[in-house]
Amino acid sequence: IRLHKQNEWLDVHTKKLNILRSLNKLCSSTKQTPRLISSVKNLSKRTLSENEIKALENGLDYVYPSLRFDEETFISNIETCFVTVLGRTTDKCDYDEKDSDEDVIYNMSPTQLKFANKMRNICDSFRYNAKRVLSKFHSNIASIMKTLKNLAKDKSIVITKPDKGRGIVIMDRNEYLTKMNSILSDVRTFKEIKQDPTIEKEDQLTRKLLQLKNDNFITVEEYKNIRPTGSQPGRIYGLPKIHKVGNPLRPIVSAINTYNYKLSLMLANKLEHLRKSVTLILDTFSFVKQLHELKVNTDEIG
Repeated sequence: IRLHKQNEWLDVHTKKLNILRSLNKLCSSTKQTPRLISSVKNLSKRTLSENEIKALENGLDYVYPSLRFDEETFISNIETCFVTVLGRTTDKCDYDEKDSDEDVIYNMSPTQLKFANKMRNICDSFRYNAKRVLSKFHSNIASIMKTLKNLAKDKSIVITKPDKGRGIVIMDRNEYLTKMNSILSDVRTFKEIKQDPTIEKEDQLTRKLLQLKNDNFITVEEYKNIRPTGSQPGRIYGLPKIHKVGNPLRPIVSAINTYNYKLSLMLANKLEHLRKSVTLILDTFSFVKQLHELKVNTDEIG
């Protein structure tokens, strides 16, 4: 029976592989013009200009470079690098106390002087090229930033991301609030409370953590890391399901800065090793990597 099943499965998968190979040859022989899909989905009544679409296409996580060369950080990093490689060049450390009008006495060896001169030339060249590149892109980035600020000022729309995948979704604020209120009105899931219990919950958890510390169940360092301070209630928001009719919202509750948020992070780190499994696939990329690394015995392929 086992041998029969093995041959049966082998025949089925062989047929599937042959079909996939045929389709792959057909697709490779047919030249198709690539279709560009915009990452911006506009569900609002506002008409977006071409500049606004271009400004949004990079996504919500994209960070535009600074238009100003950070001179202070640059000098600090170079000085740290110099001292790390060749040692101190002054009579005192940076953290030593000295009067405001006290002169700094430099005492550099010939090796340090030679290296300092070479490093200064490199830094001057780097600074010049960096400022030239920043000035080159200044007008373009400044225009994009102005466009994004104007979009942020429009209170009639909500700019968010889709429930699945990456990109940007723009919704009318009234539609967004209506759908969120409809979700919150579901008494089977949510219940209205008369007062905010955050401070009370924070006090209860703090007392419990203090007891665990005194009992040596957790360390002093762990207690400091997970003790809640300035806690806030959880916040809810919705992500539109643009792949479904009507674009319903998926409610997401953000627990950041809640009274037990730090505790949950510590527990997640301590329990993470229990989730590791040889059959667990993190994402599509890891799955493809495992397929490439898979060693197949050619004798088992029919």
